[in-house]
Amino acid sequence: MTTPAEPTRRSGWWTRALIYGAIYLAIGLVFAALAGHAAGPGRQAWRVAAYIISAIAFGTHIQFERVSAGRSIFSAALHAAFSVALGACALAVMANIHAYNAGVLRSRLLRASIILWPLVTAIPAFLVGLAAATLMRPRQGSA
Repeated sequence: MTTPAEPTRRSGWWTRALIYGAIYLAIGLVFAALAGHAAGPGRQAWRVAAYIISAIAFGTHIQFERVSAGRSIFSAALHAAFSVALGACALAVMANIHAYNAGVLRSRLLRASIILWPLVTAIPAFLVGLAAATLMRPRQGSA
């Protein structure tokens, strides 16, 4: 028998996935803009900062899914990787829009990024998520 809160708990991961996907999009856009205005080593520093902040967001997502929501190792990794894929897809769409506005109309590779970027990011994110979730234990009383 399921409790009234159980359907909400199960479906709540979609909302969290969208929120974290939006966080990854915001990180990508903000730090790309900052790197674009920086000169020399400042560009690289902004890119590294984006990776670090994205890693922190990823870690908090895995931690929430595994510890707070009590998800299985597989589910926690899958949900976090799905968020990463959403963020990557949104960044690819924004890159295509930027290219279109800049007058770069015929870039097959850039158009392919809408499929490639989510795959290239989600697969490693899933594997790292599995490793990270393995180190975490759900709270007592969680499923």
